[in-house]
Amino acid sequence: MQSESPTLLFIDDEELSLFVNEQIALITYPNARILKARSVAEGISILEKELDILTVFVDITMPGESGFDFLDKACVETSQKKFFMLTSSIDNRDIEKSKEFNCVGAYFVKPLSGRILRLALEENNLPFFIGDNAKLTE
Repeated sequence: MQSESPTLLFIDDEELSLFVNEQIALITYPNARILKARSVAEGISILEKELDILTVFVDITMPGESGFDFLDKACVETSQKKFFMLTSSIDNRDIEKSKEFNCVGAYFVKPLSGRILRLALEENNLPFFIGDNAKLTE
């Protein structure tokens, strides 16, 4: 089962966020393979090389290109990948813009928790916006 040993890609320009996400993922899924990108270009490059990635978490606000720029390049109709926004933005414009991408499964507000990660990997009918992480933590 993919969710027991998932390959995850986190795209975020903040080193601390990448570190925290990696640690939470490894606590939740000890056999997970974690890939990290600090920019849109690096994320696209990893996605093109690593064909076993099925789940991608992307931040919106990054220097240069945004998470939306990444989605413009990465979302293709034939993709089996699941994309999730993982951002600190609670701006309704960002939430609505995320909904325009058919590949985006849900919009999560940081910080990541084990519960959110399990929801993303194991649930199919998530509410689009999950913004109150306090109610989802163990």
